[in-house]
Amino acid sequence: MKRGLIWFFAVASSLSLLISPETPASPGKLITVCPSGCDYSDLQSALNYIHTQVPGPTNVYTVLLEAGIHSSDSSITLNGDGYINIVGRGIGASILQASALWFQNNAGLSEANFLNLVGSTHVVLQDLTIDARSLDPGGVGTGTTYRTVGVGPATVPVSQTIKGCEVLGLTSAVHEDASSIGGTVDIITSRIIGDRNGIRIYGTLWHVFSSDIHAEPRSGASGFPTS
Repeated sequence: MKRGLIWFFAVASSLSLLISPETPASPGKLITVCPSGCDYSDLQSALNYIHTQVPGPTNVYTVLLEAGIHSSDSSITLNGDGYINIVGRGIGASILQASALWFQNNAGLSEANFLNLVGSTHVVLQDLTIDARSLDPGGVGTGTTYRTVGVGPATVPVSQTIKGCEVLGLTSAVHEDASSIGGTVDIITSRIIGDRNGIRIYGTLWHVFSSDIHAEPRSGASGFPTS
């Protein structure tokens, strides 16, 4: 709990009443995801299609994760693309979840992002539960930092927003990739819980509004034992 509180106060100290959240990208073109009857049956397939369409300021895409559990054995990436909204039907309704196999598959790596937004700008996550915690088998990847959502810039500044979401993780629920390039990450009316850290901050400017961010350590959790 102490670690999570430290990060919470670090974020809180950077807030300003003069700063307001950035308006999300327009809805743009809609793609639906569900086990059957939608455009795609899994999020990565939808994102891979969007990659071929070269999303941008005048070509915005919204991916709707329909209600249900969307489980994945593999990490999910936006392929560095921006101008993408990933939205659901609400916390606890649309659940993007790492399977137990995901933890095992990444146990030999130094780090693993379940949902990787690094380098993607004008991205919004909204009305979702993103869970890389609940199905942790425990005791694997003792040298791995498990991250639920990876954020931050790569080669250019980024703008990323997490709004009305629940993010559950181990080493870090939301983890900023180390960089000095800059950008902003906005967390709005969200619940962020990690086993070691709620969020991990480096050089990006963070705005946090009306959100619960803390750590809930669990005995025997997988991953690198960050103190």
